[in-house]
Amino acid sequence: MIPVAFPSGYFYLTVLVSFLAGVALVGWLAVLAFSGGARAAFGRRRVLCGLLMLALGVAAAFDVWLYVGVKQIERKYAAQEAALQLTLDAPRTLGGIAMPAGTRLRLERAGHPESYVTAAFPAPVGVRGVPAASLSRNVQVQRNDAYAVTGTHAEEVVLRGAGTHEIDGWRCDLAEGITLETDADEAPAGLRRCKLGPGNDAIAGLPAGAALIATHGTLYGDGFRADDVWRIDVDTGHVLTLRGLALDGLSIYLDAARRLVRIDDGALVCPLALGEMRYPAGTRVRTAGRVGDDPAAWLFSPWDEAGAERAGHDTVPEGMSVLQGADGAVRGLYRNEEVGVVRFMTLIVDGAAPAPTRAPCPAGAAAR
Repeated sequence: MIPVAFPSGYFYLTVLVSFLAGVALVGWLAVLAFSGGARAAFGRRRVLCGLLMLALGVAAAFDVWLYVGVKQIERKYAAQEAALQLTLDAPRTLGGIAMPAGTRLRLERAGHPESYVTAAFPAPVGVRGVPAASLSRNVQVQRNDAYAVTGTHAEEVVLRGAGTHEIDGWRCDLAEGITLETDADEAPAGLRRCKLGPGNDAIAGLPAGAALIATHGTLYGDGFRADDVWRIDVDTGHVLTLRGLALDGLSIYLDAARRLVRIDDGALVCPLALGEMRYPAGTRVRTAGRVGDDPAAWLFSPWDEAGAERAGHDTVPEGMSVLQGADGAVRGLYRNEEVGVVRFMTLIVDGAAPAPTRAPCPAGAAAR
């Protein structure tokens, strides 16, 4: 938390006293201006009234000084803000993007058009084949050892506009923003993330609105890098059937050829019978990955105190995970912490746990 220093009570009292003194002074001057009797009375006590008027003026001067100071600050910031606004009067290429005349830029550094943070085009501009109506950039300021600004560098570009457009083999919703990486000269490069629109067939039934993220290979703590290139996060409430399991709220990892590498963070939407195991709906599911010797095996983790039943054995409780092959053979039991299954805290408001958001089991679906 960042500490914030608020003005003391004496400051507010001073402002109030100064305001009341100003009101009294203005009122007194108004009476003197329109009343001959008041002027005569003032003349009879000129020294006393003059000192009193001077005291009121000194007291009122604080608010005047404060007002003038605030206005000076406002003018300063308005001038700084105006210096960061630029409208191109001729076509120009900035950050690898050909911009037409009339493009409105907001700059990170005044006088440096190449440091623009946002750009709004008078008409859609093609960026990597996507007609962008506007864009924003994540611009990092570069400084030397003396903390003086030496330049800027854009690390990503976010395109915005209307419709669904294809880029790097994916159909992305431009209204939700399409984020691109940048190369060394800040030109837009590969797709970094977007919200998927309709028409993506890499995974059957993939819903519009799923989040696509470029992973460049998941890096593990021991230095191992997986061969995934893309991750798709499906929001809770959407059912997706993969390898025969109806799952909700999962993350899907694909390689460069859009082949399935692994599944993570899914939840069963229907009860499941697999081999000697019986899992209730809500059981967390992922592929084994580096657990065991079969990356495609399933790892089931009972959840919400609903254990899994195993024929001829004790119930597998929450906190344990079952490694199970697609053939149903149980290949091992693990504590969740051994296989990287983590349960995060749930925020409870007013003593009531949040309602579950998991999708219901589709009508007619039967446990395997």
